[in-house]
Parts: sequence; structure tokens; C-alpha cells
Amino acid sequence: MQPPPREQLAIYPAAALFNARETLFNTSLVQELERRHGYRTHFPQRDGFEFADLFGALQEVLPAGTPASEIQEAVQLIIYYLDMGLFLASSDVVVANLDESLDEGVIVEVSYARLMGKPVVGLRTDVRTPFGSAGDTLGGVHFFPALQSHEFLTVHLPGNLDPTKAEEQFRALSDAIDDSIRGLVPASGAPLPSYALQNPEIKQLLEGAELLFHALRIGEINTNEGIQLVVDRYVKSRQSLAKIFPRVR
Repeated sequence: MQPPPREQLAIYPAAALFNARETLFNTSLVQELERRHGYRTHFPQRDGFEFADLFGALQEVLPAGTPASEIQEAVQLIIYYLDMGLFLASSDVVVANLDESLDEGVIVEVSYARLMGKPVVGLRTDVRTPFGSAGDTLGGVHFFPALQSHEFLTVHLPGNLDPTKAEEQFRALSDAIDDSIRGLVPASGAPLPSYALQNPEIKQLLEGAELLFHALRIGEINTNEGIQLVVDRYVKSRQSLAKIFPRVR
């Protein structure tokens, strides 16, 4: 069976995104996958929310005097439903960055991806080996998150100040990811399997994402109009959406 055309496939790039180094790496890789190979990506750094923007929009619609901790909880819930219930659930394949230090969010995302029946490509460019040695099969990464991968790539990128060589390295990295995806993904837009839809945790994620993001296309969600619509929907469905939040004692 021939793999589907690349432009029909959506990638979820699961990666830490909390500093300039991570932002630059993630953006560069996504650009290679989109421009060089033609994939679509559900890229949280570009298509998701800025914490401050979402916090400010919620502050305007929640009752006056709402504690900052409650607004922050709402921000966390909305982003969780977006990344897990929409971006991840509607992607055809997950490309997970498993460099050090392992990001807690990525570990959760790849675990849920497996539960949803999504192919996972684990990616390792790091030469650090805190859980073994470079000669190990998994290159020294912690084996629990690595075992969530259907295919595990170790592609070391040596330090390089030459922009031309750096571009070549990223092209080689995107080519390796492309090879893995072509061998893993038999079809695009496949619905979640019945066992995933019957999982109450996944069901809650999907229902919450539907409440918040119904009829909003990716790319519209983080516009001013999209944010306003999402926070209004959150206020209307707050009690239902908050069921996924743990009891805190």
C-alpha cells in the first residue's frame, strides 16, 4: 500500500517550548517538514495560545475578583484541551523530541498518543546519556518514554557555527523523520479506534475540545476573535470542563 501524499498528513511535534533555544529548534524543524516535505503540522508554538494573552482574555470575562490562581487554572485547562484533545487527537503522527532534559508534557503526550493509536516517532539529537551510554540501543535516554515510540531516531547534530552546514544538518534530520513517517502512517485522517473512544479519559478530552474549539480551524484559534470565542465558551461550560482537573488537598 502506498503511503498517503505528504500534504494530507498532519504532524504533531511534541517538544518542550519554554526558551529561545527550544523555540528556534522546533520552528526550524517544523519549517523543514512543511516547506521541504509538504507536511501539515499542528504546531503549539505557532497555532496555540500565549499564556499571557489567554490569561488577559479570561480576566475580562470571569467575575470581578476571581483569584489569579483560578484564572491560571482556566489557562491550564484550555491549553490542555487544545494540545491533547484537538492538536494531538486530530494529527496523523507524533514526532516527539526526547532530548534532555525530558519534558514532562512530551512524556504525557506520547503516552496518550499510543493510547489513541497514533504512530509515534521518537527523536533524539542529544549526546547526553543520563540513563545509560551512547552505545546502548536507545542511546542513553530513559527507556520508559522511549518505549512509547514506534520508531526511535538517533540523529546527533554536532555543534556547528557554519550556517550552511547547520542547514544541511536540519535537512538530513527532516529527511530521516520523513523516512520514518512514510513507513509508519498508512492513511491520513483516520478516526480514533473504538477502544480509544471508549476510554473515559480520552472521551473527556475530546468532548472538552469540542466544547471549546467547535468549528474553529487551526490557525484561527489563537486570533483575537478566536481567543474571545474560546474564553466565552469556557465560561459557559466551566463546570463540565473542570471535571478533568484533579482535586487538590
